[in-house]
Amino acid sequence: MNNTFLDRATPALRVIDPRGAVCREIAFCRSQADQVPERRITRFGYDLMGREITSWDPRLWAKVESGNTLAANLIRVRSLSGAELLTDSVDAGWRVTLFGVAGMECHLWDSRKSEFQYSYDSLLRLIAVQASAKDEQEKIVERFCYGDTREDTIFRNQGGRLVRHDDEAGTLRFTRYSLDGHLLEESRQFMANLDISDWPSDLSSRDKLLVDECFISVFRYFASGEMRAEVDALGNTKEFTYTRAGELRNVKLQASGSDKSCTLVSDINYSAQGQIESEHLGCGANVVAEYDPEINRLSRLVVRYGLSKVLQDQRYVYDPVGNVLHVENVAQSVNFYKNQKVEPVSIYRYDSLYQLIEATGREVGFPIFGPQLPAWQKVPIDPNCLRSYTQSFEYDRSGNQRVRFHSNSPTIRMAVSEFGNRSLGQNEDGSLPTEREIADGFDANGNQHELSRGQRMSWNLRNQLHKVTMVKRKSGSDDEERYFYDGTGRRVRKVHLTQVGSRTLLAQVFYLPGLEIHRCESREHHVVDIDLGRCRARIMQRAQDPAVRVTNDQITYGLKDHLGSNTLELDGGGGLSSQESYYPFGGTAWHSSRSEEASKCKVIRYSGKERDATGLYYYGFRYYATWLCRWISPDPAGTVYGQNLYAMVENRPTSLTDIDGLKPGFPDAVSQSFQHPNLKARFDQLGQKSQAAQRLIQEKFERPDVHPESRLIRSTYFHDEGGHRYESWFVNEFREDIWVFKENYITKPPRSDKMDVGGVLGFYASDVARYQYEVVANQLGFFGRLPSIIKRENVLNFTALTNTESSANEMDDLSTDFFTKTPNGKSTRRIIEDFDLEAVSVEKIKNSGGEIDFLIHVRPKNIQRAEPQAFTAGPQGGSPDRDDVAARSEFFGSEPLKGSVRRGSIDMDRFNRYW
Repeated sequence: MNNTFLDRATPALRVIDPRGAVCREIAFCRSQADQVPERRITRFGYDLMGREITSWDPRLWAKVESGNTLAANLIRVRSLSGAELLTDSVDAGWRVTLFGVAGMECHLWDSRKSEFQYSYDSLLRLIAVQASAKDEQEKIVERFCYGDTREDTIFRNQGGRLVRHDDEAGTLRFTRYSLDGHLLEESRQFMANLDISDWPSDLSSRDKLLVDECFISVFRYFASGEMRAEVDALGNTKEFTYTRAGELRNVKLQASGSDKSCTLVSDINYSAQGQIESEHLGCGANVVAEYDPEINRLSRLVVRYGLSKVLQDQRYVYDPVGNVLHVENVAQSVNFYKNQKVEPVSIYRYDSLYQLIEATGREVGFPIFGPQLPAWQKVPIDPNCLRSYTQSFEYDRSGNQRVRFHSNSPTIRMAVSEFGNRSLGQNEDGSLPTEREIADGFDANGNQHELSRGQRMSWNLRNQLHKVTMVKRKSGSDDEERYFYDGTGRRVRKVHLTQVGSRTLLAQVFYLPGLEIHRCESREHHVVDIDLGRCRARIMQRAQDPAVRVTNDQITYGLKDHLGSNTLELDGGGGLSSQESYYPFGGTAWHSSRSEEASKCKVIRYSGKERDATGLYYYGFRYYATWLCRWISPDPAGTVYGQNLYAMVENRPTSLTDIDGLKPGFPDAVSQSFQHPNLKARFDQLGQKSQAAQRLIQEKFERPDVHPESRLIRSTYFHDEGGHRYESWFVNEFREDIWVFKENYITKPPRSDKMDVGGVLGFYASDVARYQYEVVANQLGFFGRLPSIIKRENVLNFTALTNTESSANEMDDLSTDFFTKTPNGKSTRRIIEDFDLEAVSVEKIKNSGGEIDFLIHVRPKNIQRAEPQAFTAGPQGGSPDRDDVAARSEFFGSEPLKGSVRRGSIDMDRFNRYW
């Protein structure tokens, strides 16, 4: 079909009021070139201060324009300072937050009548979280303990740092830190029962709630900050070596009880853009990746064993924006099914909003609408059992999938609520659920009640999936699966209960840094999990027969496609272990392995995520149902990626991926961070005044409060003068590729109103930024990495806003006015000079909350890109995953560019900076 003119006359328009606020975003959608484009309007409303308080998606706004009275998708009520006191979503329910005088959350209520209270110490460090469900007794669900000034605490560098965290799953202790803040040792104990925790204040009473078994993980670092080795809770040691640029080069594993190590991956080579070009696996296979030089997307992925045996040869073709159009695996043969030619090719077609509307590929048997896998096939799969399929999709104005056609299979329809985006699949008799049934299918916070008919899902107070009832029995115990999470929201324990006769079988999985412990009755095995770039190694060890060495049969190398999906598995000797292919939205089209039992043991599948016994994929913050093509709960990040909180990767599943359930992004985006060759020496060159400021900050400031998962750091300073105390505080976020300056307030004594504040207090905000960066970067192991973007978030300064109004649409003028006429710009200029950076451009945008952000695009004066953040090979323990800027566009709000952009109607240079 000729789609040459599909995108013609479908621009992305924005209607701006006299204040510069975007009132409407207008998109034009069509799926055929001869169709008249359908206008779709997203509407925004603002308060008198120009802050966004309401928003409607195109479907609801069209009904409002037709005379219907409907609530907005999202309503916000703000305080005078701009903090969100109330958010009311038609999908996620309402939420009320009460803030303290220093901006911290103190009290929270939601539409399920859940209530949270947060307690802080005198240094404003969180010490306890109290929670209660509707009509239930309050419980202390979390407690935090920090290091004091005792000699043994100081010896372990725990002073002022978090040393114990009691959470839903048990207790996590941070037992040792390095001098520069790296976590060197942690220990985890789990709860003795499966009840919701209620932590007493007394430590000994807390310890009685735990099992005796303690899992200790140890981390070692090079002086430059990279992880040198990780010793998991069972004594397996992973060793890492790096290139001079800090890119991972080799990984070795020494099994517990063994005096020898085996190489898992070696000779990882990178392109000038930091993308992995080749790597040699320990099984003898070689992985080679080629990239399109114009768009830096993966164009070919080859897996070879030896010189001549090609196991996989994937070829990719893209459109100018990066949507995948054509995928072919030339290593697989062409076959015939019922006299029809079946090729190892997938072809995709999109509408003018880039939503997938048609896909072709290969499958085995008939597709299943549900969580089940198709029939198992023996590897290598017989190509004559594969047949071609065609899928097509229809969406409503809000991006909800309404109809899914599948060749040689019944059509699947979805019913969507008239008042929001909650949706349910058709009933068993083919009828669509009524509005009442849709309302009953979700709780007040938008969490889905049933996985399929009769399989009830329960959610904890934090809207995390807690329990799925697989088999409901009128008499006797139910078959169910339960999940437990740590304080950061990461799943650390899974429990499967199965009723067999008169007894209940208990199977558990414990998730520890780089290690999984599987237990079922008297049987136990362990899985060592290591990410190796374009490959993922999983090493299984039997607990009953601990090996003195890792044998080839125990190692499985999972090869990833462009989305990170596990498509090919090799054993330790390079033999083919399994193969799998997926439908566009993640369902398995066909799979093969050496045995049916081996197939059941395989859990890492689509998008590199774990598939549970329920059929759901666990992404981190949410669970995804492939047969529904949507998430089963609203996006915790809110409307950062649009008004539809259930849509999967903007309905672009063949081109975008989601790392943790919060944010879609292109999987092969080029790294947006840089490596400074000698940042320490640069700091030493800044002179005595700067060094004195660093000493003052280290001595006089309150010990910083660092949140490793969010990379957020808070520093507070009290200045006493004339009988008054003046508080200054600095709350910022430092990642490898972007720095976000959130709150930076210096309270000046009266005499300094017209004086150099830095001269009066002895430091500038830029000095604090340097200090905070060193603390976070050293603790998390990325010192020397510099960002490509510095963001000044929620700028309220009147001078900064007014002095940049006339130049908002002229990049050069905006840069000049920002750096010379605004206090935020002058402070930013000092920061980039201290870090040996230079500004490339400045953008003034409206974020998703309706406030103004400034994005300062920077680069080192001597450019050297750091390693890529997508498909980056490297250790994961002891430090949170490092996501790429491309997959985290929540940093950039909703203006000037959103994820759904139009070919031929955008500035490609700006496009590349965002994705």
